[in-house]
Amino acid sequence: MKGVKYIVVEMAGMVGEGDVASFGTFWAAEGWMNRIYSAQERDTGHDNCLHPAICAEVDGVRSYEI
Repeated sequence: MKGVKYIVVEMAGMVGEGDVASFGTFWAAEGWMNRIYSAQERDTGHDNCLHPAICAEVDGVRSYEI
């Protein structure tokens, strides 16, 4: 979709959530996230989980429902 920014967010939906990187496509954001974060950092059941997620932003409005 034109004009959409895909943003990798740490601690998504939690206090302290923060943007880490942004991309022009979902696939680029997903590939980067999978290379940067270990399986433990993505596993919500693990103590070291950083809760990374990808949101889409259009005209300043964000959604995690992609």
